[in-house]
Amino acid sequence: MSVLCILKSEAQENFVLLGKVYDFKTKKELPGAIVQLMTTDSTIIAQEEASNLWINGDRSGETSDFSIVIPRKEGEYIIKCTYTGYETTYMNYTLDDIGKRETRRDLPRILMREETQLLDQVVVSATQVKFYYRGDTMVYNASAFVLSEGSMLDALVRQLPGVEIRENGDIYHNGRLVENLLLNGKDFFRDDKTVMLDNLPTYMVKNIEVYDKLGDRSKFLGYELPGDKEYVMDVKLKKEYSIGWIANAEAGGGFADRNYKGDNPYLARLFMLRFTDHSRFALYANANNLSDERKPGENDGWTPQNMNSGTLTQQRTGVDYNIDPVSTRWKLNGNVNFKHSIHKDDESIQRTNFLATGDTYERIEKSNRNKNISLSTTHNLNLTFKRIMLSIRPDFSYNKFDVTSSMQSEAYGDTTINRYLSSGLARGYDWNAGLNASSVIKFPKNTLDNLEATVNASYSTRKDDTFNRYSLYAGSASDPAQRADQYFKNHPDRRYSAEGAVTYNRSINKLFYMALKYSLKHSGTERSSNLYRLDQLAGYDEGDIGILPSAVEYEQVIDRNNSYTSKLYATSNTLTPSFTFRKTTSKGKWYCEFSMPIDLKHERLDYRRGDIDTTLSRSSLLVGLYNTFMTWESKVNRTQIGLWYTINSTTPDMQYMVNIHDDTDPLNIREGNAGLKNSYRHSWSFFYHKLKKVDHRIRGNISFTHNAIAMGYNYDTSTGVRTYRAYNIDGNWNADVGYEMDYDIDKKKYVHLSSITRISHMQNVDLIGINSEGMRRSNVRTEGINETIKLNCRIGKQHIGAKFDGKWRYVHSTRQDFNNMNIWDFNYGLTGNFSLLPKLQLSTDITMYSRRGYSEPSLNTNDLVWNARISYTMMKGNMVLMLDGFDILGNLSNITSSLNGQGRTEIRRNVLPQYVLFHVQYKLNILPKNKR
Repeated sequence: MSVLCILKSEAQENFVLLGKVYDFKTKKELPGAIVQLMTTDSTIIAQEEASNLWINGDRSGETSDFSIVIPRKEGEYIIKCTYTGYETTYMNYTLDDIGKRETRRDLPRILMREETQLLDQVVVSATQVKFYYRGDTMVYNASAFVLSEGSMLDALVRQLPGVEIRENGDIYHNGRLVENLLLNGKDFFRDDKTVMLDNLPTYMVKNIEVYDKLGDRSKFLGYELPGDKEYVMDVKLKKEYSIGWIANAEAGGGFADRNYKGDNPYLARLFMLRFTDHSRFALYANANNLSDERKPGENDGWTPQNMNSGTLTQQRTGVDYNIDPVSTRWKLNGNVNFKHSIHKDDESIQRTNFLATGDTYERIEKSNRNKNISLSTTHNLNLTFKRIMLSIRPDFSYNKFDVTSSMQSEAYGDTTINRYLSSGLARGYDWNAGLNASSVIKFPKNTLDNLEATVNASYSTRKDDTFNRYSLYAGSASDPAQRADQYFKNHPDRRYSAEGAVTYNRSINKLFYMALKYSLKHSGTERSSNLYRLDQLAGYDEGDIGILPSAVEYEQVIDRNNSYTSKLYATSNTLTPSFTFRKTTSKGKWYCEFSMPIDLKHERLDYRRGDIDTTLSRSSLLVGLYNTFMTWESKVNRTQIGLWYTINSTTPDMQYMVNIHDDTDPLNIREGNAGLKNSYRHSWSFFYHKLKKVDHRIRGNISFTHNAIAMGYNYDTSTGVRTYRAYNIDGNWNADVGYEMDYDIDKKKYVHLSSITRISHMQNVDLIGINSEGMRRSNVRTEGINETIKLNCRIGKQHIGAKFDGKWRYVHSTRQDFNNMNIWDFNYGLTGNFSLLPKLQLSTDITMYSRRGYSEPSLNTNDLVWNARISYTMMKGNMVLMLDGFDILGNLSNITSSLNGQGRTEIRRNVLPQYVLFHVQYKLNILPKNKR
């Protein structure tokens, strides 16, 4: 108690004035301005530089925030502000009516007018540094990277040291997920990073910055709220693109390998952007059938195992807008996207199943055609007043689908076990609408206390009509043992949710901060799925699949044991206390945060299926941890240390707990388990970063799950039928530790070396039963070592790189029927971008992909893959002609093989591995005369 009193008394002795400095005309912030506080007789009391440091000492380099600490007393003052290239500005200010708990006050905006004098131009030359730190922000210099002509943003991002774009499109920086991709500090197609990656030309980019960005709520209050921060990658455009129009168009076509049965490759792209200091409008349109995003000359970690399955033809278009008026009272942004796609996937599968009773084998032929049409839109309106900030975000999405499929399979051992033939059709649509509204209310007297209120609501519906026709043959029989023509009427299907939350944030003193949040959420899912056996209709004659008789007729052949209605309702009352500690010293800064949600969750399931008519209810008290961490960062030598701990508590799907027997798929039967319990996942991680001449990073993770949900199965070797049931199981855990390094070898930073080393352990526990022996634990452990080394050298406009990526895995188990594996997958090669003539450029990469240690000799392969692009620039750089060749040597195969403890699988797919593509890109820039 005495310590708190001392801290409180210290805070009351001083008073803090907060402000910002802006350009009078453009309202752009002017970081670096000098602000002096004077008495009425011009005596200087304090002087501060308007930097981007928040009151809690946050990152530097972005804003013009400043704070002036003065004695806690009322009075009249003069504020003087100076900035190079601007007229000196004076402002009178009166400090009065200080509240009892008031510790700070916001100053009016300081507006400075630019001087009219002309300055001589200064030319500065410097070494092309690839990246550097500015405060807590890592800045990548786009001009330091050599890219092929016509490259889009994704090509630049893939070259950034410490950055990777994973298969699902997520961007990671030094192993940390980038939550948002910004353009000049603002959202740009927020829900789809690929739009900017695929359409923004690299010639427009000046820098790419990576940092923790405070949310709008924290910026409004002037200090960081718990959890109101996201890790972002901010693409900064060159100054000449701050006002004007740009358009970028590309089109091309080519030829595929003669054995490829699909259409020849083509692409078309259009991107238009109109921008000013306070608004932006963008339009894009894409069409292609390339199925993947490979580009010659890139070192992006691609392997033959990453080759996309099937062929994808798609057309996409959309618009994005952002309006940020000079008044700064309101902001509006949003986007609309449309997509049409057709995915064709043909597969031939050969599978070997390792079983204690003897191996079994499967041959499968599958064909799928998935046609989708989707529309989505999101908008956000932000209103800011003196003490209230309000944000409203509506969204809507619609998707229509049409899927056709067919499959033939055969399972056999010493003799044929079964044969299965099926064809399917699914068609329907779904749509979703949502609304989010949130507000922040400052308390009077400028205390740090505030109140947050949030309301969320959503509603979605889905209509799904699925048809499946199959024949199942036992052994070598010529007549089917089972035959069915099924119609699944999966509607109505509705989901809704509504949530309200209130948070009280209070500052105990300048070091400690607390928050208390209460939220109430109610959700419901109402679903009906009826199965009709059309083959049981009187006078049934097999015709085209998907043709229905009258409703009166098919209602007579309902399969009640496999038809159900489900109504699931859940209500959560969650109380979340949070505590934050921040302290800045002469050596660095501490930041600790603790949040513990306590959720009282009540669920009720009304379920009807055949003779089952039951109501299940469950009440759970779930305690978790999130946003719980401790970090320290030094000021001098950029040392960072962090520790994180999270607990995620989840309840099992209540439909798993209903005692059902679902045999709609005769080879994969599903049953319920009423004894399922809640699951708890514990995760720890640490991070160490030290930057001197060499950038060192060490990170580690460990996690385990208590009562994990596993789908165990029993396999009947005589029929080939698997019976699945959900179980709780313990023993799943994984851990990894890694060391990452970046190093500029020479003083001029022409040669850059990077390395990532990672050691991992993973333990997977499942339940598997064979015939009537009962369920047995299957405990499979995997030890792994990954090593990635990249060496890049740039001299002028020439760039050459060498790479090695190796993965070693030892997969082992104590199971008698398990074949231990000691395997290597590695690749090595060269990349290059070369200016052959002033307007002619070559981009190329050649890589050897190798696999070793597999018991099957056919899996130990070497594939040498060579890609290349030749580009020619004309019309003063506004047009680029490009010729791409992929897999020029023809060594990529459409056959992929995999091996694990359960078996060996070989898949032959229809893919587009080898092709030639000629395309033309044209760019048009319309800039104001003073920008040209």
